[in-house]
Amino acid sequence: MDFTTAQEAELAFYRAFADSNFDLMRAAWDNEDIVCVHPGGPLMQTSAEIMMSWQQILAALGPVDLKVEVVYRLARPDHAIHVVREHFNRPDHPAQPPVIATNVYRRNRAGWTICAHHASSEPLVAEPADGALH
Repeated sequence: MDFTTAQEAELAFYRAFADSNFDLMRAAWDNEDIVCVHPGGPLMQTSAEIMMSWQQILAALGPVDLKVEVVYRLARPDHAIHVVREHFNRPDHPAQPPVIATNVYRRNRAGWTICAHHASSEPLVAEPADGALH
């Protein structure tokens, strides 16, 4: 599957995530010089370990209601960086805090693919008891 823009690759990546579609997830990723860090997880740098992690995540998670909020985008002719806030909603689970993810996309001969995904849980910020900003 060829993606003509970084946004198309991003849409495929998150559609695969939401639909628990491993084949589409694999198609969204480049095959070399890739990195991935899931929230609380280790750095992965091979296609085999990254794809195994996604296969396990998608199998365990199943289809999910996923909303992606764009926080920042940088576009260059051969790469793009997108920072997003991922909101997961599952009726059978309590509400989860959003996940902040940085995704890097690269243009190669076949089109655009994701080459880096780094995600972490967004920290919960407590409001001051007196309501004042500090």
